[in-house]
Amino acid sequence: MFYTINEMARQLGVTTHMLRYYERMGLIEPHTNEKTGYRYYSVKDTRRFNISRMYRAYGMSISECKELLNGGDFSWVVRLLDEQESKMHEEINFKMDKLHTFLFWKPYIENIFEDLGRARVIHLPTVYRVTISHNEKRAEDPALTAYFARWIDRFPVCTWASRIKKEVLKAPERGVFYDYGLIMPEMFFLKYDLFHDSYAERIEGGTYVYTVFRKDTDEPFTLDCMEPAAPFLEKRGLKIVGDGFSNCLYSTKENGEVV
Repeated sequence: MFYTINEMARQLGVTTHMLRYYERMGLIEPHTNEKTGYRYYSVKDTRRFNISRMYRAYGMSISECKELLNGGDFSWVVRLLDEQESKMHEEINFKMDKLHTFLFWKPYIENIFEDLGRARVIHLPTVYRVTISHNEKRAEDPALTAYFARWIDRFPVCTWASRIKKEVLKAPERGVFYDYGLIMPEMFFLKYDLFHDSYAERIEGGTYVYTVFRKDTDEPFTLDCMEPAAPFLEKRGLKIVGDGFSNCLYSTKENGEVV
């Protein structure tokens, strides 16, 4: 039995564009009527197309599918399947790690307007950090850049965060100095084996004062943003014993301006 391109597309639930693409890639080979010039697809073409789509869905490349369909050493096929199995397990594990991070941040985002301008006490887990810039100036260090790339490959399991040293928080009149980088929960830092004597820094988990502030300028970070936390600390007799950290969790436009 033979099909026109439109009939085959309907039969397989795909577009004619996709069929032509698979034909150009050599995965299916329709018969051409020499008199009319029309192309007709056989049952064999439907099978090879479905096999190709299946392996493509498993993550194989077009060239790998083509080699698989055109014969050769079957042991290579087995090795390729083993490699794809390993890749899919890695993808699933990474998606579960992203889900864990998503569920951590979700309630903070959901309550962002309720928390705006207020302060409260929260408990944060131990994290690791890599710093990439100081007061918006990128560090020129090739080794750090290479190490940083290993972190950014794990985004958003790691997240961007600014840090203000406790010395600055205690004496803001001396000027505001902060650095910018990535933080990652300790459990994932250990899982991904990101240890580095020079660049990885452990930030102990514990009790933090949390506040939400808005920033609608391109000016560098200032302590004015953390104003709600100051009276909260003073009223409860709390003291600053560690660094401050800031994450960007939401952005919108008001009167055409980004905030």
